[in-house]
Amino acid sequence: MKEFKNFEEECLFILQVGNAAVRKAQADNLKKGIPNAYSTGGTIYFQLPNGDITMDNPFDTDPVQR
Repeated sequence: MKEFKNFEEECLFILQVGNAAVRKAQADNLKKGIPNAYSTGGTIYFQLPNGDITMDNPFDTDPVQR
Protein backbone atom coordinates (compact mmCIF):
# COMPACT_ATOMS: atom_id res chain seq x y z
CA MET A 1 0.00 0.00 0.00
CA LYS A 2 1.26 3.47 -0.86
CA GLU A 3 2.31 5.62 2.10
CA PHE A 4 1.08 9.23 2.21
CA LYS A 5 2.55 12.15 4.14
CA ASN A 6 -0.85 13.64 4.86
CA PHE A 7 -4.54 13.48 4.01
CA GLU A 8 -4.25 16.06 1.19
CA GLU A 9 -1.57 14.00 -0.56
CA GLU A 10 -3.78 10.91 -0.35
CA CYS A 11 -6.77 12.82 -1.76
CA LEU A 12 -4.68 14.15 -4.64
CA PHE A 13 -3.48 10.63 -5.46
CA ILE A 14 -7.03 9.26 -5.46
CA LEU A 15 -8.17 12.12 -7.69
CA GLN A 16 -5.33 11.50 -10.15
CA VAL A 17 -6.10 7.78 -10.35
CA GLY A 18 -9.80 8.48 -10.86
CA ASN A 19 -9.18 11.11 -13.56
CA ALA A 20 -6.83 8.78 -15.45
CA ALA A 21 -9.44 5.99 -15.32
CA VAL A 22 -12.16 8.31 -16.65
CA ARG A 23 -9.96 9.54 -19.53
CA LYS A 24 -9.13 5.92 -20.44
CA ALA A 25 -12.81 4.90 -20.34
CA GLN A 26 -13.76 7.87 -22.53
CA ALA A 27 -11.09 7.02 -25.10
CA ASP A 28 -12.13 3.34 -25.06
CA ASN A 29 -15.77 4.31 -25.63
CA LEU A 30 -14.92 6.43 -28.65
CA LYS A 31 -12.76 3.64 -30.13
CA LYS A 32 -15.73 1.27 -29.77
CA GLY A 33 -18.10 3.79 -31.39
CA ILE A 34 -19.89 4.68 -28.14
CA PRO A 35 -20.58 8.40 -27.55
CA ASN A 36 -19.46 10.08 -24.32
CA ALA A 37 -22.04 12.08 -22.36
CA TYR A 38 -21.29 15.25 -20.40
CA SER A 39 -23.48 17.61 -18.38
CA THR A 40 -22.81 21.31 -17.86
CA GLY A 41 -25.28 23.63 -16.17
CA GLY A 42 -28.03 21.02 -16.48
CA THR A 43 -27.55 20.63 -20.25
CA ILE A 44 -26.42 17.25 -21.57
CA TYR A 45 -23.89 17.15 -24.40
CA PHE A 46 -22.68 14.13 -26.35
CA GLN A 47 -19.26 13.66 -27.90
CA LEU A 48 -19.68 11.42 -30.92
CA PRO A 49 -16.96 9.00 -32.05
CA ASN A 50 -16.13 11.33 -34.98
CA GLY A 51 -15.36 14.13 -32.48
CA ASP A 52 -18.54 16.17 -33.04
CA ILE A 53 -20.30 17.61 -29.98
CA THR A 54 -24.11 17.61 -30.04
CA MET A 55 -27.09 18.06 -27.76
CA ASP A 56 -29.06 15.47 -29.77
CA ASN A 57 -29.20 12.20 -27.83
CA PRO A 58 -27.67 9.50 -30.07
CA PHE A 59 -29.15 6.80 -27.83
CA ASP A 60 -32.79 7.77 -28.60
CA THR A 61 -32.78 6.45 -32.17
CA ASP A 62 -34.96 3.39 -31.48
CA PRO A 63 -36.84 3.55 -28.16
CA VAL A 64 -37.77 0.21 -26.62
CA GLN A 65 -41.50 -0.56 -26.70
CA ARG A 66 -42.96 -1.65 -23.34
